[in-house]
Formats: sequence, structure tokens, C-alpha cells
Amino acid sequence: MQDDTRVARRLMETYAAGDADGLVECLADDWVMHDADGSTSGAAELADITRLHNAAFPDIRVEILHEATNNELVAHHVVFTGTHRGPYLDLDPTEKQVRLEEMIFHRMKGGSIAESWRLTYPESMYEQLVEPER
Repeated sequence: MQDDTRVARRLMETYAAGDADGLVECLADDWVMHDADGSTSGAAELADITRLHNAAFPDIRVEILHEATNNELVAHHVVFTGTHRGPYLDLDPTEKQVRLEEMIFHRMKGGSIAESWRLTYPESMYEQLVEPER
């Protein structure tokens, strides 16, 4: 496995483990995340959401369904799952299972992730927690 692929995988694994510091180590100093709605975020925001998600969903798991590399790009199709067991924003624990599917593309540079583009479905865990059970 190429070093760039290892770094991109480590990003997913550190997020799932709630290791915000390990996650930030994968990123270049000027890293930017581009989301489908046109918004961007930086390493500090990603570290904060990693901590928030780990506290609310301590059993988050990541499954890498597909992985592709091409020159300086690494692409992942992943599924994150977890159980809502801690406070999340304005919600008390519900014990509901959440599932997010994500396509993420990383531009690599010098052994770090320099820039990422992400599509997530559904857009948030919150929506799944407030929707009535079917």
C-alpha cells in the first residue's frame, strides 16, 4: 500500500477512534475540506467534530468499501456507523443507530492530506436522530 493511501486510511481510522490529535497529524497545515454545499472547513473544525462525535457515538466504526489512487489523489467510499450513547448538540442519548455513507477525495502532498472534497449521505447524524422511527 502506498504511503499516501496509508495516510488517507489513517484519517478515517482516527476519526472513528475519536483521536482528534491523530487526525490532525494526517493533514497539511493549510488543509481545507470542501463540502457539497460549497462550505469549507479547516483542521480545527474537523478536530472539534471528531471529539463531539466520539462523545455522542463512542462506538463509531468505519468500513472502507472502495479505495482508489491516482497520482496525488486518494479516493474513499466509506460507511460510518455508530450508536447514540452520549449527549449530541441538544439531544440526550437515544440509543439509535446512525449510518453515514461518504465519498471523499484527498489531494496528497508531501505525505499529508493537502485538500479534501466530501459528499455525505445523509448530510448529518442529527437528522437520523430526530426522525421518527419507521
